[in-house]
Amino acid sequence: MAKRKLPPKMWIYAPRAAPKASVPEAVKTEVSQQGQRLIDEWKPQYIKAPPEDYQFNYIVDLFTKWHRNYFYFVAKYECPGPTARSRTIARRSVRVTKLRGSASAGYSSP
Repeated sequence: MAKRKLPPKMWIYAPRAAPKASVPEAVKTEVSQQGQRLIDEWKPQYIKAPPEDYQFNYIVDLFTKWHRNYFYFVAKYECPGPTARSRTIARRSVRVTKLRGSASAGYSSP
């Protein structure tokens, strides 16, 4: 059986991607305020005291966070088991991004 010949290795030009536009501060504050209103509504509904001798993860806090151009809703879980690697885990649950072609604060979760 004949061996397959590989093409010679060579350098090629790979231009950098254009930087993405950042989110304006006015939009960030508006989205943050709306997100905080939702968090205030959700906290009484989703954050409850765990039952006695509960072994599974449960939500202890809800908060929002900006990371680059994305707005996240984050849930912080507590891990009560004796074999847990860490006491708490922060898990991003919803990412909110700007809609294409939207001039104002048209945001959506993908």
